[in-house]
Parts: sequence; structure tokens; C-alpha cells
Amino acid sequence: MSKKIRLLFIITNADFAGVPIHVLNIVKNLEQVQFEIQVVFGNHGPIIEHFEACNVECVFLENMRSDFNVKSDLRNIRVLRGIIRQFNPDLIHCHSAKAGLLGRVAAALEKKKCIYTIHGWGWRGKGVLKSLLIYGMEVFGYLVSGNHFICVCDDVKQQFFITRKSKKAIVQLNTANDYYLSSKPEDSDKVRIVMPARIDNAKDHHTVIKAWAKMNTSKLELTFCGEDTDSDTFRSRALGLLGEKIRTVRFLGSISDMSQIYSQCDVLLLSSNFEALPLSIIEGMSAGLPVVASNTGGIPELVANEVNGFLFEVGDDDMLAAYLEILSDKELRVKMGRESRNRYLKNHDGDKFIEQLTSTYKDIVNE
Repeated sequence: MSKKIRLLFIITNADFAGVPIHVLNIVKNLEQVQFEIQVVFGNHGPIIEHFEACNVECVFLENMRSDFNVKSDLRNIRVLRGIIRQFNPDLIHCHSAKAGLLGRVAAALEKKKCIYTIHGWGWRGKGVLKSLLIYGMEVFGYLVSGNHFICVCDDVKQQFFITRKSKKAIVQLNTANDYYLSSKPEDSDKVRIVMPARIDNAKDHHTVIKAWAKMNTSKLELTFCGEDTDSDTFRSRALGLLGEKIRTVRFLGSISDMSQIYSQCDVLLLSSNFEALPLSIIEGMSAGLPVVASNTGGIPELVANEVNGFLFEVGDDDMLAAYLEILSDKELRVKMGRESRNRYLKNHDGDKFIEQLTSTYKDIVNE
């Protein structure tokens, strides 16, 4: 039997969010006979028990999730070096901006090979000075480590001059859990729409609420799920715009298992200010749902306008409302949903993703 590849993941947070879920899917599906895995998290969070259920050792690095702080970050680099020495990985795989920077520096100091998956550049949505600082840190991280890159979509690859030109940067479209077997909506006289997105500056719930306020919602139902979507603050903000129409909206908060949600909805909605390649859209496509989403980032690489859904311009509540009304047509929803499913199978199949990723790992380890 050949020697196992020792693989160390470094992740900024442990919430039920896109990046940790993505890494969990990788860990679940990598062949254990080929890999020995350890995961470093920047905080304690609810997804950790799912990693531990896979018999994966989890290590915690306090304050890695916080804003950049020279003293704290230098301490965390020192701790990471100790973790690396103890585990002695053949390859380090970093995810998210903060983990990506600290992990790459620690890997370089310990002379370890490193790959960095960019799920979205950290400078998006920041002010000019902070954006320049983060951009500079990304350049520094690469110059120090000479790491490989996985870009989750072509839009991400094109945003940074290094990934745009580097032979060490590849595009690998993410996969997601396949919800198709549980995705047949029960009969309902309402069109059920779900927006799975935490309250965050990247997400644009406000445009959705404004669109909802303009629509005849008597035969519609909207579900918000994701961290803080059940908060009193969010409910109050929605009530101020919706009035009595708030009765047609559900506020569910964080959901660890989306299978029931997808099985009881007809349309996947995602309104965003900026994005890379949203996991929620890939999940909705796997469930055979038509998608209505903002025309930003890598979303057009998932949603072909008027094919498997509709793209509306960022912040355009009138366009969003119009597309949601068009999808009251059940025949059109079924047609677009079928196309979503086909695109998922072609571009985001989990087995193909793991096969490609395993090959990438082995190539880097053996180079």
C-alpha cells in the first residue's frame, strides 16, 4: 500500500457557511486510504461536529477570524508553525483570505507545499484603503510562498493579476450536496421562493424586500434562511417595508440541513452586492430549481439568463419583481429547473470534482 498523503486544511471559520461546507464536502469524499487529514479552524463553530464525525482531527487557532492585527497574526503564524511541525503535512490547503495569508506564510517558513482556494477576494466591499491593504497582502502571500491557486470560477481568476497569468492558478468549479432526491415540491397553491443567505454586506436582502413590497404576494411565499435572518432587527426592518405582506414571509435563521427547505420550494433566489461562486445556487441547481440571482461575480457562470433562470442587475428591485412574477408559470419553472439540474450534472458533479482535486493534490505533492 502506498503512503498516505498528509493533508492539512486551514479555514478561517467554522460556521454553517459556504467555505466550511465546501471543505466538509471535500473531507467526506476524499478516499481515506489515500489521505490523512487534519483541519485548523479560526474559531469554534457548529460545523465542527460534522468534521469530527468523519474521524478528522480538528485544531483551533483563536482570533484568526478577527481583523488583521500584527501582534495577534504573528502569534497565530507561530502557533501554525507548531501545528505544521507536529502534523508534518505533505500539502497545506488554505481557504478564505485570513487563513490564506497566515497559512501561506507559515507554510513558507516551514518549507511546505501550499495550495490556496480563493472563494472570493477579501478586498470586495471594502473601502479604498482597506482594499489596497488586502490586495497588497495577497501579493505578499504569493511572493512569500509561491503557492498554487484554485479559483472557484473564472471571474475570480481574472480579478487578480497573479492568478490571471500564473500557470499555478487553475479554475475548478465547486460542487455541492446533491439535493435532487428530496427536491420534489409538495403540491401547493403558492409559488414558494427561498433565499438562503446570511445577513452580510455581500448579500442584498433589502432589494428582495423592496421587490416583495411591490408584488401581489397572495399566491407567493418567501423564505429567508441563513445566519441572523431570524433576528428581531431583520424582522423589524422587513416589517417597516412590507406591512401586512410580512405574513407571506418566513424568517428561519441558520439551517444545518437544507434538504427539507429545497424539497418544499419552487424557486431559488439570491440577491447579492458581490459574489464569487455561491454554493447556495449550486445546491438549488442540484435540486432542479430555477434560479433568480444578481448579475455579479461568477453567478453568470452558473445561471444562463432565460435558460435555467433569470439574472437581474444588482439593486434593481423592479427587475427582480418582474422575474419572480414571470416564474408564476409552472411550466416555465419546470423547464428551467430541468436545465438547472442538467447544468449541475455537467459542471458540478461531486465525483468528478473530487477526482480532479485528488489529481491536483498528487501533482503538487509529486512535483
